[in-house]
Amino acid sequence: MTETATQQLVHALFTQEPRHLGLSFLDPDEGGVSLVRTAADTACYRVFAESIQAAPYVTIDGAPWEEYEQGLSSRLRQDARRHRRRLEEGRVTLDIHDGTER
Repeated sequence: MTETATQQLVHALFTQEPRHLGLSFLDPDEGGVSLVRTAADTACYRVFAESIQAAPYVTIDGAPWEEYEQGLSSRLRQDARRHRRRLEEGRVTLDIHDGTER
């Protein structure tokens, strides 16, 4: 995203005067984050920043998945199969709340 586009987006965010604005999973080293912070300060918003862990991942160093999987405990393999089965069955839900319900 260009800096001009980022500035326009930031301006649009605060023009609407939201009571609460939550932005998640942003890289603090990206320039857009500092623009949002500056705009929030200028608009007299309190800023709360929290560092969270990055998404977990497993490096398997080119080994076949089955070989990696065999090194896991039987309980962990069983849980992974159960979770995969539930995903394939479509038993996943996503709830989105915009804050208007009380």
